[in-house]
Amino acid sequence: HLVSRELDQNTFYDDERFMVKFEKNMPINGNNDYIDIVIEYKRDHLTKLFLIELKFKKVSDSAPDLGNIESYKDIFNLDCHKQINPNIAGCFFIFLTNYATYLNQSSSGTRTQIPMYDGYVIKANQNYHVTGRAALKATLKYPKGFTFSSDYPIEYQHINMPNISTQEKDYWFFILKI
Repeated sequence: HLVSRELDQNTFYDDERFMVKFEKNMPINGNNDYIDIVIEYKRDHLTKLFLIELKFKKVSDSAPDLGNIESYKDIFNLDCHKQINPNIAGCFFIFLTNYATYLNQSSSGTRTQIPMYDGYVIKANQNYHVTGRAALKATLKYPKGFTFSSDYPIEYQHINMPNISTQEKDYWFFILKI
């Protein structure tokens, strides 16, 4: 409701409207794809969509391989949506973690095959695929792996936030514009 209200207050024309939808299913590549936030802009006969995927991976999740897989799925789906739907004006992937492991390059396993460490660039036209049994099971709907249309640089930023017990807590995030 907060986003909708803010968008409504920033319109310039009487017939201009914004709608915010959460967990909107936008099937792609034969699979359901529930986008976390879809902002729909309408004016006259013009419709534009902005898609936002959010990931928050905590230390307590302790599964960075799976976090990378889930993130690659979201980034790949956003990349595909952007390529095939002319109404999509922008896509964003936002990743937040308090698990510093994500920032570091892995020396083995799934995170070497689909890297997401600080400073890495997901390369356009390069195929990323996994080989581990659990990773393959988690990517059954992506049998060809992930190939992207653009480069996506992973550049974590650090934030320090107090938690409930008033102790400070480190978090890192990056935002990709697709």
